[in-house]
Amino acid sequence: MNTGDHNDVRIPGTRAARILLAGAAVAVVSVLAVGCGSPSYPGEPLETLPPHTAGAVSLGGLGVETSGGRTLVFAFDDVGTVLGRVEGERIDATRVLFSADSLVTVTGEAVTVLTEQGRTDIPIDEHTISAFSHNPATGAATVWFVRGRANNFVSIDADQQVRHGSVDGMVHTAAYCGDRQFAIIENIPTATGPRTSRFYELLSSGELQLRGQWQTEPDHSWASSTSVCTPDSRSVLAFNTDYSAASMNAKGPAMTLVSIDIDTGIPQYTTLQMPEGGDGVLRGTLSVSEDRLYWINPDKQVLSVPVIGSPTVIHEWTVPGAADTTTVSVHDAVVTAIDHQNQPVLSRYDLRTGIPIGDPVELPWLDSIIGSPAGDTIYTLGSVAGTP
Repeated sequence: MNTGDHNDVRIPGTRAARILLAGAAVAVVSVLAVGCGSPSYPGEPLETLPPHTAGAVSLGGLGVETSGGRTLVFAFDDVGTVLGRVEGERIDATRVLFSADSLVTVTGEAVTVLTEQGRTDIPIDEHTISAFSHNPATGAATVWFVRGRANNFVSIDADQQVRHGSVDGMVHTAAYCGDRQFAIIENIPTATGPRTSRFYELLSSGELQLRGQWQTEPDHSWASSTSVCTPDSRSVLAFNTDYSAASMNAKGPAMTLVSIDIDTGIPQYTTLQMPEGGDGVLRGTLSVSEDRLYWINPDKQVLSVPVIGSPTVIHEWTVPGAADTTTVSVHDAVVTAIDHQNQPVLSRYDLRTGIPIGDPVELPWLDSIIGSPAGDTIYTLGSVAGTP
């Protein structure tokens, strides 16, 4: 698995305390749920994407459980009312993504695409997502799944054409550059020593074309399962973390920006000068705006560095709310965040300045689901997305 990618799925102390205090009640609810069938959740099953959808959330297990639990996805409007849901078998590391006219999400049963015209379910039998990338302009998306020592993929074009395939090794990070898509893949190591990183383009035919390869040191790790494209669409930008530097660097592991030419496959490395405590990348938060690369770390700090130029990373601002109970995503220079320390509230901010966009939206129905049990699963908020 990609150890550097933060899924942001921690149960905070405040919620954990509340769950412990209500332990007896939870046990009773669990017994009743078993005796009376599956728990009921708000909203009817979605067959289309409602025209007034303002956002969506996905929920799943806190970790890799062995039984019980589902993947839950809820769409809601601009006042927080649930418009419907997608529900299926549990899958680890799922997300929900919006394009201009569609929603894409994944359960253990299917990759689901919702538009205002209808619903497409692409059947799968998978348990863990390794990477999930999409083109927000067209709705094209590709999901990579761990399958033993290989990764399977499901790729949906903008015209809803579906392609399946498999590749040996683990997909560590993936990105779209316009209509072209790319992935960095490494064989799952069986011994110590350098690993071969392979840079592939996934062609429209469904074939993988090798664009380049290089050696990666064993104490280096790809920091985010999502990567991005430069403004000129000539290079993929990804983060690499050097854990060997942690013992010599009081600030922790060193982070490197890797820029990979999409045609030659040649990587260029820039070691970043990080602010103290600024390491780590939350998935779904990498974004390029006005020739700067932005991302959010686990402490919910918004960081940036020039795409080309100075390696000095700037701490731009910090997303309001408790870091342990706030889930974030970034799309089109907008940060969408839900803080569920008390009653869940969705807020949006300008990525560059931190200035709030619109009014906060309360999601009271979400409160009873986060932290609730189903089998040996404790539901956690896995991802949030706002419509473009």
